[in-house]
Amino acid sequence: NAFKGNFKNTEVEFVSGSKIVNRNGNFRIFIYYDSLCRGSTMMTQFLYGEQSFIFTDAVKSEEIIFNSVYLNNLDLNSQVIRVPGSGSFLTTPAEFITVVNPAYILIGETVSGRRRVNSEIFSAALNENGYNILDVGKSGAVIFKTNGDYTKRVVWK
Repeated sequence: NAFKGNFKNTEVEFVSGSKIVNRNGNFRIFIYYDSLCRGSTMMTQFLYGEQSFIFTDAVKSEEIIFNSVYLNNLDLNSQVIRVPGSGSFLTTPAEFITVVNPAYILIGETVSGRRRVNSEIFSAALNENGYNILDVGKSGAVIFKTNGDYTKRVVWK
C-alpha cells in the first residue's frame, strides 16, 4: 500500500458530538453528529474559503433538522451537496435543500445499480425548480475546481 507510511501514526477519533476537525488556514472540515440519534447518521462539510461542499448520509427527518441548525448559523456559499443514493425526498427533505441552496446537487446509484421510483420524482422536481442535478451514476465522476471564492465544474471527458 503506497499510503501506508503516510498514515501510520494517524490517530482515529470517534466523535460523540458535532466537531470542527480542521480549522487551519483557508480549509475547514466540520462533522455534524447528534449522539442522541445513536450514531445512525452524520453529515460532513468541507469549506474552502467561502465555498461549501456538503456530504450527507441517509438520515431521518429529525436528524437532518438537527444538522441544519448548524448550517443555518453559517453564512455559506453552498456549491455542492452530495445526497445519499440516487436521491429521495425521504432521505433529503426539500426544506433542507432550500436552506442549503446548492449550486449543484450530486446523485448516484445504489450499490445494486437500481433506482427507486421516487428518485426520478426527486430529480425532476429539483430540475423543475432550477437546481442543477448531476447524476454520477450515469455520467461518471464529477470534478469541481475552486479557489475559495468561486467554484466551477471541470469538463474532463
